[in-house]
Parts: sequence; C-alpha cells; structure tokens
Amino acid sequence: MIRIENVSKYYFSKKNVVLALNNISLELKKGEFVAITGKSGSGKSTLLNVISGLDSYEKGKMFVDGKDVTYYNQSDFEEYRKEKIAFIFQRYNIVESYTVFENVEMALIVKGFNKTTRKEKVLDILKKVGLEEQQNQKAGLLSGGQMQRTAIARALAKDCDTLICDEPTGNLDVENSKLVYQLLSEISKEKLVIVVSHSYEEIKPYITRKIRLYDGEVVEDTSFVTNTEVINKVELKKHHIRRGDIYSVAFKNLISVPKKTLFTVIVLSFMTAMLMFSYGLNIKAKSTFDSGESSSFRNVTSNRIIVTNDDYSMISDTQISEIKNIRFVRGVIDNDIVLDTMLVSTHLNDETGNVEFLEYKINAAIGLDSSDLVKGRMPRASNEIVIGENEIYDVGSIVYASDDNVIKRWQDARLDDYRFTVVGVVDSKLGNQKLEIDMYLSFDGLESLKVSALYKYADVKLIVDESKEYLFYEYIRVDDNLDDDVVLAYDMFFFDICHDVGFVSPPGMKVLCPVDEWLLPDHTFKLASATAFNNQKEAFDVVMTSVESVEHQFGRALYVNTKTYLKLFDDGRYQISVIVADNYDGRKVRDSLVELGYNVLYPNEILDQRTAYNIFYRNIQYDAALYLVIIVSFLVGYAVIQGIMYSKKETYIIYRSLGSTKRTITRIITFEMIVQMLVSIVVVTLSFAMLEGNYSDFPRVLKYFNAGSYMGFVVLIMILLVVMSLLFSRNIYKESVISSFRMR
Repeated sequence: MIRIENVSKYYFSKKNVVLALNNISLELKKGEFVAITGKSGSGKSTLLNVISGLDSYEKGKMFVDGKDVTYYNQSDFEEYRKEKIAFIFQRYNIVESYTVFENVEMALIVKGFNKTTRKEKVLDILKKVGLEEQQNQKAGLLSGGQMQRTAIARALAKDCDTLICDEPTGNLDVENSKLVYQLLSEISKEKLVIVVSHSYEEIKPYITRKIRLYDGEVVEDTSFVTNTEVINKVELKKHHIRRGDIYSVAFKNLISVPKKTLFTVIVLSFMTAMLMFSYGLNIKAKSTFDSGESSSFRNVTSNRIIVTNDDYSMISDTQISEIKNIRFVRGVIDNDIVLDTMLVSTHLNDETGNVEFLEYKINAAIGLDSSDLVKGRMPRASNEIVIGENEIYDVGSIVYASDDNVIKRWQDARLDDYRFTVVGVVDSKLGNQKLEIDMYLSFDGLESLKVSALYKYADVKLIVDESKEYLFYEYIRVDDNLDDDVVLAYDMFFFDICHDVGFVSPPGMKVLCPVDEWLLPDHTFKLASATAFNNQKEAFDVVMTSVESVEHQFGRALYVNTKTYLKLFDDGRYQISVIVADNYDGRKVRDSLVELGYNVLYPNEILDQRTAYNIFYRNIQYDAALYLVIIVSFLVGYAVIQGIMYSKKETYIIYRSLGSTKRTITRIITFEMIVQMLVSIVVVTLSFAMLEGNYSDFPRVLKYFNAGSYMGFVVLIMILLVVMSLLFSRNIYKESVISSFRMR
C-alpha cells in the first residue's frame, strides 16, 4: 500500500546539515498495526511526516498503491492526506469548543458529504467507539479517554486507508490506554495503522509489526503476524468541501467561542471607529475653510450659500419651506445682508497702551455644532454670542460693539450700540484666517442687527417741497418713542435747507432759521431710499420735528421709529442665505438648489490662487494624518487580532490535518473576519448614530458616509482582513501538522 525506497531526509540550517533519515526502505500494508519506536531524535516523527506527505525528502522514492508520488506538489499531497491519511495525536487535538458530534463531523465536512449523510455516518461511528450518549456534549468537558476516542472516531469518519497515531496514549492512564489500543487493533483489520510510541511494552500485545529507528536508520523490522493483502490500485478520488459548508464552519467557529468572538468584535469595532471617525473628521476639516476675500461679500465662509430667484423676484414662504426641506440645510436667513455687516469695538492694548479697534465678522450660529465649541454652549438669546478663540474675550465676557459705519463717520464715536455676552468659544480655524474675530449669533441675534445692516447698503434722500433733494450721508437712528412717519432731527440739520427755501439771514451773517416757526409748518417733506435690491423706492410723506442741537456723534442723525425705518429700507425677501455645516454639505445643497431652478452663488468656492494653494497643501497634511491613523490602527489591530487567532490556531491545524487545503482554511478565516467586521461596522454605525442623536457635543461624522464611501471603506477593511488571513494561514502551513501539534 505504501512503499518507500532508499529515502533520505536532510534538515539544513545556516551552519549545519542534519541527516534525519538515512536510506530507509519500507513497505507498509493494509491490515498491519505497525509500532515505530526509538529514542528521541531517532527520526520517528520525520518518518511519519514523509509517509503522510507533510515533509519532502532529498533522496529516494515513495509509492502509494503502486503509484509513484515522489514528484507530487503541495496541492497533490493535500489531496493525498485528505483521501488517504488520518491522524491521531497525544494531545487528542479535538476542538474543545465543538460538541463530540461536531468534532467527528469535521472530517466528513472536509470530504464534501452532505448534511444528511454526515449525520448518519457520525452517529454510526460514535456508536462504534461508545460515545453515542456524549454526542451533544462539549468536547472540553470529556475525560481523557473520551477525548481520545473522539479523535479516533474523527479518524474513522475520514474513512482513510492509513491511520497515523503519534503517541495516542501519552496522556491516558493504563485502563484508557488499553481501550484505545484495543480500538486501534480492531481498526487495523481493515486499515493500515501506524503508531509512534515510547512505551513499547504497553502496545506490544496489539501490534502486528515493530519498526525501531536509530539515528535515522531502521535497525529492527519485525513482523509478528503474516498478513495477506490484495492491493487495489485506485486513483485518488477528489472530494471538495462544499462552499456552503465553508461558511457554516466559519459561523460554527464564531459561535463556539463567544468570548473570543466578542473580544475580536470589540477590537475590530475600535479599529472601525478609529477609521470612520478619522475619515469623518478628515472630510470635515477639509470642508471647513474661509476662501478669503470677495469684492461683493464680506462673509465667504463655507456655511453660507446665497440664493435668489432666477428672475430676481421675491422669494415666497412656500419656497422658503421647500429650501428648508433640502437635506443638510441648517436654516435660512431671510435678511442675509446681515451676514455682510461688520461690527467694531475698541480694546485697550495693555502692552502698548494704545486703543485698538477690533472687527467682528457676523456668522449664523446654526452653522455650528456643539462639538465645534472649545468651551461654553450655543447662543440662545439675541444678546448671546459664540466668539472665535482669542486672547481678549472668554466665556462670560461682555462685548460692546457698533456697526462699522459709525467709526467711518465719526472717528471718536462711542461703540456701544450692542451689548453681547459671550456664552461659547469656537476654534478660530473653523472660521476665517484673517485678523477679524468671528461672532456667531442666533436667529434672534441676527434679527437684532437687521436695522443697521439695511441702512449700511442704502442711500437716503430728503425731498423738500417736491423739488429739492438732499442726499443724506449721516446716520439714521431708531427711536420707538416716535410716531409712525415722524422724523426727528436736531435743528442744525436744517441749516442749509432754510436758506435753500428762501430764509434770509441778517446782513453780514448766516444764521439758522426758526425751524419750528418758519420752516416746518410751511413746507412739505418726503423720504426716499435706494436699497441693495431697489434702486428707487417710492418716496413717502413724513412729518419733520426738531430739537435743539447738541454736540455728540449723532448730532446730525435722523431719528425714526422701527416701522418707519423698515418702510424706508426693507426690501422684502429678494435674497436669502442658506446655512449649512461646511463645504461638504454646501456642495450637495448647492446642487439641489440649482436642480430646483434657483440662482445660486456659493462664495466659499470662489478662490484666489494663493488660497487655493494653501487649501491644497493643508489637505495634503490632513490626508497624511488620516493615512497614519489607518496604518497605526491596522498594525495595532493586527497585533491584537493575531493573538486572538493564534489562540484558535489549533482548530485550523486540525482542519489541515483532515485534508483541508490552504485555500479552504484561508477562506474560513477570511469569512470569520468578514462577519466580525460587518458586525463591527453595524455596531459602530449605530453607536455613532445614537451618540450624534443624543449628544450634541459628539462630532457629526456619519453624514460624510454615502453608499460609495461605505463601499470604499468596506473594501479597504476587507483588504486588510484578507491580508491578515493570508499571513495567518501562511503561518499555519509553515510547519508540519505533527510538529505543530507537538509544539502546542
């Protein structure tokens, strides 16, 4: 059945060459129970490795059923072991997390039997070895004798011609050893049984042949029984594990060791969370920037998209609702001109002793997430602000400011029109990169700036007696103590008007006319304006009143109530700003708005060359950091998961001993890893969704994952897992099965 002729085996190292087998010739037949004995290092294990096709040899030939297998390649020997060789080892080498039934079934799965046939064969074999009552018991709970009988039952299930046993009773007591040898003796009536043993006297009553090795040579070969055998030369019949069974084996491996599976899922979840979180923050960082200067708009942050109707008509409430329903839209600012205003305040520089002007760029707080805050909270009231990180203000600070038009008209003006309380501080890198300080306000806060913002981009003229027009370059202030369409001015405001309408000063003098008695009762007054969206608004009648002039910054201002002010300046909703979180959302919202037929301008995408270069190099740095996280996560994850997989190595070696190919084992390992990774991705995704939904401080990263990015992410993870699986399966095949089991 098996014949080796003049076989020699050498082991090579850098300094030495060891002769393990020296010119050995043997013929082993079915029906023999062969004991191979000898001292340690005599070549017993090497001979078993050669016979089972686990080790190559440098000289000689080997024949199986008369066929020369000397030139078999690795794949051929894997098929040979699967069909012709079964193993039994000293340490039993059964999968302790499997049941007795599942351990025996392993051999039949590898050979490709269907489930029904497997069940019939396993039950029949368990009955033969006396384990039918333990079939559903975990193998790890068996006694030593029961474990070895389970291993024998698995070997029987393989139904191979040759059974190779390496110290099968080394861990058993005398009684259990006898039972095992009796069982092997019975099996040898139909098969070739080869046993390596150091206890010859124990096995002597059962064997039919003794072979003793010394220094790699056969020094004794004694037969105790003459066997007559007719060898049927049959070609190896190839059986392949079913694809579905590969998946079922992988699932069984996962379910049978829940603690290891759970720990692996936790490690993979950590890797997944790190990668997903890093990817999301990478996209967020690259999507948040200030594109720099614009000739038309002061606010060019990535949060703002400017929208008008294509025909520049007013935007209706229905359209506002339509826009708000677009995914990624945070909110809509009706009076978006507010975002192009600039507030100013003064600050005493302690180092120089000089008073410095601070400028504040207005932003909508709805474009921020709580996770963007360095400290504090989001603004709620109209007088609360989040401010860009700076060395002057902190949470709790009071900020006094006015519109920058005030300082342009009056250099010594007091800048205290607005009083804000700082409730939060945001990383200044989220906003612009210039010297201005970012100021984020709630909707109510933005509405409070509407009055000064409207006036900033408008021209006002006073019409006297329907004919004389005076362009007004001073400030218009709101005083809600006044009635509608009533305009209050200090009397010096009327100085030129008095003389233009006929007042004659005393000779040699030019004095103010009696405003209340002479000018106001006998003349008509109208106000008109040219605003950002209406070059010539219709003039309307007003009632002028005056008070005695005083010397202060608003001494030449006009005063009206809020209703009159809005009548003069408010255009209605011709232009709005749609607020988004960042450039990533902005591009998607912009495309949606264009599809709906709106005229869209995204100032953030208007880049000058210098800004474009800066953003390009900045993105390279962000990507480098992301790749570093990927590499570190893979290395750390691989180190931990490799340890977990090594703890399961014996299971895969057993499958190898049963004839599984390297490709099959790689598929099993890969599928196990894929299942655990998919579970990890689901767990991490759901965890992120829960955290984002319940904790406003948690960064919003899931929005950066669409079907394509998820697919790319999964593919990347799969590649990493396949690499892990290949490296691990390669490690399994570095040594022979016998050597691997002896090392464990």
